[in-house]
Amino acid sequence: MENRKEYFSRIFEGVKTTIRDQETRLQNLQSISFQLANYYFVFQGIIFTAICNGTTSLKCQDRWFLFTISLLAALLNLVALATIGLKYINTMDEQDRNWIEAHEIETILLEGDKHASGIPYKDPCKRIKWYIVYICCMLCFSAFAVVTLYGSWNFLCRHDEFKKTQSYQKESYNHECIKFCNGGRENETLLKPQQKV
Repeated sequence: MENRKEYFSRIFEGVKTTIRDQETRLQNLQSISFQLANYYFVFQGIIFTAICNGTTSLKCQDRWFLFTISLLAALLNLVALATIGLKYINTMDEQDRNWIEAHEIETILLEGDKHASGIPYKDPCKRIKWYIVYICCMLCFSAFAVVTLYGSWNFLCRHDEFKKTQSYQKESYNHECIKFCNGGRENETLLKPQQKV
């Protein structure tokens, strides 16, 4: 009887160690996914700062360059986050199975003892809920990627058009307006009718 208890005690401790390792792995996966997402957001912020700042030497015809960089970053991050998400769900599922196994071993060790904990509840829809949350997160990230791709394709040209419109307005303003700095004398010839010689 004692050998049986020692055997199950060793198995119980092994399962508990596995559960702790899985918890550490879940925390690491979560940390890595947050870091990847943050790096992606910062990267896209740098690209949009370059586009909207106006100090860049990029022109409208260079928009394919920014679009390609944004597309590559989005694809790499999307694949990495999808892989990490699937690993996270599988690890959570394994951890649930290990909790049930630990409970069964605990019941064997404490047979006849009234302090044994009750049967752990296994939600049959839990895995489906994890996948729904996973898909929602991937859709949100994909939507952000699409918006940034659209912006990296269109904002540079709009910025160039705005600059052209602004410079045209300044030129037309300078030709049509009278300067009052010198009392309007510079443009007196524009105001006086031309005299024939």
